[in-house]
Amino acid sequence: MGRRRGVKVVNLRRGSASPAYLKRQLVGASRFWDFVAKRGKDHNEWNEFEANEIDNFLADWVQHEFESKKTLYDTTCGVLAVQKHFKLRSRLPDAWDAIRVWRRERPYKRRRPLNPYLWKCIVLGLLSRGGTPGADAWLWLGTAVLVLAGFVGLARPGELDDMLICHIGLPGDVRIGGGKMAVLLVQSPKNRAQMGETQFIAIENKAVIRWLRWWVAGRKPYEKAFPRYSDVSRCFKEVAAQLGLESLHFTLGSLRTGGATAHFRQFRNLATLQYLGRWSNPGTLAYYLQETMREHLTTQIPSQAIDRLSQLSRLFHLLAQPPEIRAPRRRA
Repeated sequence: MGRRRGVKVVNLRRGSASPAYLKRQLVGASRFWDFVAKRGKDHNEWNEFEANEIDNFLADWVQHEFESKKTLYDTTCGVLAVQKHFKLRSRLPDAWDAIRVWRRERPYKRRRPLNPYLWKCIVLGLLSRGGTPGADAWLWLGTAVLVLAGFVGLARPGELDDMLICHIGLPGDVRIGGGKMAVLLVQSPKNRAQMGETQFIAIENKAVIRWLRWWVAGRKPYEKAFPRYSDVSRCFKEVAAQLGLESLHFTLGSLRTGGATAHFRQFRNLATLQYLGRWSNPGTLAYYLQETMREHLTTQIPSQAIDRLSQLSRLFHLLAQPPEIRAPRRRA
């Protein structure tokens, strides 16, 4: 029986892995084969019954990759590819221990968490830049709304990048059955293999919901909801530097880490936090919180920034709701 025209071909054996992810696995495995060959071993002679030897070689290779300044992600993809090739799931303890140690040894500053105080200051800085004469108001205010939603919604960096207006459901929207929370649909999230190809961000913060409603009002369903990730990242870093926070290396990744820590400190509920943040493994979340709490406590705000931040804190009440004027539109 032939396949009907127009029916999407789905490779069930590939699972939910993207072509790009599979390519990274092939590249990682190729590097490992080269590593093995240089040590006088032919990997084609291995089979699933030689798990211990393969594990030893993989652990040595992970060490080599670490010392060669390769990326943890690419190396992990290589270990996964070899594991799949020889059907060695749960039989590579040394290799995965090496990966876990590498993960702990990584510099953490790119994920330094924002606390709620600094988060609000950065949002106000973005809103201020949007009101500057000649500025692209859509870009700056769009970045501000994204930063608001990203923090309370525990969004991963880039998850809001391809979002469309139709992916945003607000209280009263019949598509989500009313309710009091906003729902933002995430397409192809990072952990889609564990938790599904499509996931959602839930937002209950009333002020942030008001800003989202203001931002999407009157816009077309298939219009891009927010500015490009690269532009948002640039605006975020510019304002952080303007406030004197450049040395703290905050990035858009600081929204998720900061939001998670703030949520835990307020509610002390790991199960709820795991669900809202879409962590598939509670152990990962627990480790994540330990690290972010450490970063919170060791973060030293530069003395030259304290006065600027204090002045902005007097305007926090302005974040309770958006202005009455219509949100700016994207420049043609």
